[in-house]
Amino acid sequence: MKNSTISFVAFMVVCLICISSYASTLTVEDRAKLGNVYSLEQLNKYDQAIADITDLYQRYPDEPEVKWEYAKVLGSGGDWKEAVKVLDEFDNTPDYEKATLWKARFLSWRGQLALSVSAYRQLMQEHPDNVLYYREGARVMGWAGNTSQSAALYDQACQRFPDDQALKAEAMAKKAYYRNLFFPAERAYHQWLALEPDNPEALFDLGQIYARSKQYGAAREDYAELLNKYPNNAQARAVLDKARVYDQGWRVEGGFLRDEQSGKTRQVDARLYDSWEQVEKSILGNMTFGIRTDEMDYSFPGPLNVHRYRYAAYLEQDFLPDTFWKLGYGLSNSSNDNKHLQYRDAEVQFPLLTEHLLLNVSYKRDDFIQNEAMLAEHLQEDQYRARLSFRPIKRLEIGADESHSQFTDGNNLDNYGGDVGWDLLYDPGRLTVKYRWQDWRFKESEPLYFSPHDFPSNRVSLEWEQTLNKNGLYWGANQFSYFLRYEFIDDHGNQLGHAGSVGINWHINKRLTLRIEAKHIYYDHPGIYADDEQTISLNFIF
Repeated sequence: MKNSTISFVAFMVVCLICISSYASTLTVEDRAKLGNVYSLEQLNKYDQAIADITDLYQRYPDEPEVKWEYAKVLGSGGDWKEAVKVLDEFDNTPDYEKATLWKARFLSWRGQLALSVSAYRQLMQEHPDNVLYYREGARVMGWAGNTSQSAALYDQACQRFPDDQALKAEAMAKKAYYRNLFFPAERAYHQWLALEPDNPEALFDLGQIYARSKQYGAAREDYAELLNKYPNNAQARAVLDKARVYDQGWRVEGGFLRDEQSGKTRQVDARLYDSWEQVEKSILGNMTFGIRTDEMDYSFPGPLNVHRYRYAAYLEQDFLPDTFWKLGYGLSNSSNDNKHLQYRDAEVQFPLLTEHLLLNVSYKRDDFIQNEAMLAEHLQEDQYRARLSFRPIKRLEIGADESHSQFTDGNNLDNYGGDVGWDLLYDPGRLTVKYRWQDWRFKESEPLYFSPHDFPSNRVSLEWEQTLNKNGLYWGANQFSYFLRYEFIDDHGNQLGHAGSVGINWHINKRLTLRIEAKHIYYDHPGIYADDEQTISLNFIF
């Protein structure tokens, strides 16, 4: 049925072309060939379509119909650079507006987003009553990371076209998506798709929400529908392939950590070497089950050197980004005795009253080891923590947290903190400045470890994160990013310190990811505290 419809459309195109043959130099046979190119394009047979239209273009380089179809087929087939060159030849012709629109599209698909935005601005200036140019221009601004400009253009368009319901739905969806408000964003995308069920932009973004929240099954269904309607969408195909791998495959991670801490004032002196293996699998849609083993070697200045093992299992479920719960349980033991210690982990996070406010509540039991005496005493910590994060806009986060820790030696710790972070720049390079205040209050001062009754601390940090492949700012792209971070520390008693971190995150392909991170902390006065830490991990999916 589909082929019959396409053949009929191609026949009508040939007839229309033949009617205008008196004003053209094409032969009847070549007009039929031009009509066949259209059919091949609709059937996504671009190799044959490009071959036929190239032959016609070489013989009729000045024929507008041939030139126009040549540019469209090249662009649809992925040769955007040559397509834009051909479209440039339509300047000062009746087809200039249409050519500029397709040039803007091809430039955006090629990754030349700034040039594409300039073309859309030109179209909006010359044709201010065409809502399509506003909508497509705002999308490209968002792709380029200029989300504030994109949102402003959507607002301008909604004021100019107040009765356009599809525009309103798109603007609502995009602005919520930009601000990471995923609950209202998901609702708005469904409203948009109810009005425009075949819109590829709406389908793509909705799939991104699912993939980023680990709902890989839902993401697969979304991108399969998108590719069924637009089979040449390369980005959708890349995301679908990766979502399928994450949904069906086993995720295996191996890593190594070296952490060396010292400081006479803080009663810290320990070196830890931890190698771990982790396996996890998606189950029941958006749930994940995993198993992790750690082999830890502790060494101290004294004679005690201990090899520890920990085995843990965990279960977690993600609903939308930033909304999840997880449970974990494990056992650990040491080479110097047969005592088994428990590891427990529970955490839940969800919006509270509004999507701008997130509540995170957690409980964790883990070893508390900073020196040889603490290991010998099998000291452990039960920490109960609650944190509120307020995000009035995408670039700003204000947080407050409180935790209460109970130690197996009977001591208690209350920890209060607050912070504010601001993204000065955002995508593809992110520059964040953050201030945090924190106060540790131990119930008792213990001789085995640093346990002050009241110890406030102020920290100011600046972090730069850069994604190098600017054309792949979406889940599913093989991205390479790095970060640099500096933190100034002002602890109680005018103890001034500095912390520096650097790391990379490289999605080598859809199955392999490499992460490397290094951190160094030191204080102006030697002997207070120092920490050198390096981590490397490799994640593979099979």
